[in-house]
Amino acid sequence: MLLSRAKAFGDMNTHKKRRIRIEAKVVELLLVLDTPRANHSHLWTRKILTKSYKDFVSSKEKSILIVGILLGMKEGDLVSKVLKTQFGRIDLRASDHGLFELSLNGRLRKGIGDNRLLDKVRMDLERYFTGEPVDFSDLKLDTFGYTPFERDVLAATKQIPYGKTKSYKDIAEEIGRPKAFRAVGNALGKNRTAIVVPCQRVISSGGDLGGFGAGIEWKKRLLRLEGIL
Repeated sequence: MLLSRAKAFGDMNTHKKRRIRIEAKVVELLLVLDTPRANHSHLWTRKILTKSYKDFVSSKEKSILIVGILLGMKEGDLVSKVLKTQFGRIDLRASDHGLFELSLNGRLRKGIGDNRLLDKVRMDLERYFTGEPVDFSDLKLDTFGYTPFERDVLAATKQIPYGKTKSYKDIAEEIGRPKAFRAVGNALGKNRTAIVVPCQRVISSGGDLGGFGAGIEWKKRLLRLEGIL
């Protein structure tokens, strides 16, 4: 039986093999995240898995990390709001622990629940998008799902002033890991709270813009808004 299954797997095309591996990884995550914080409804689970599975196909293991983060929370743990800007929709999500997500490529149709922190973030972002310098450095974040290294990178990046830039190397040196500038870039790629943790202000030492989770056009827009470009 095992030999026949192995042969059948070997005969499958690459795409189908990939789907099977992804599905196995999702199941593994569900088992690993069997914690009190993961006692959410079956409907919420299906919605997350459906969306994250589709995202995974295009963004590889990064979406598996997102699945793990989301599956560790109840639906009621997150309150959401939608902000419309001249550049597009922004989704905001927060928990009792702080701002959880600021998505520059918003997909939410409407917000759910009330949260004072989100109300403040929304008002501050409205000011920010008019070109007013806004300091988000004291805003509380929910850093659930990040590694200690990633938290250090985000904390250092959060302190970059409006209208200023630093390099990936600068951040690496600030957190005491001077040779880890590539890892700094990877950590910023996982930043869920752009603008508040202003990874748009982190560029390459040579002056190149570097990457940006929401896409390079968003990075250019934000840098122009702040008068950096």
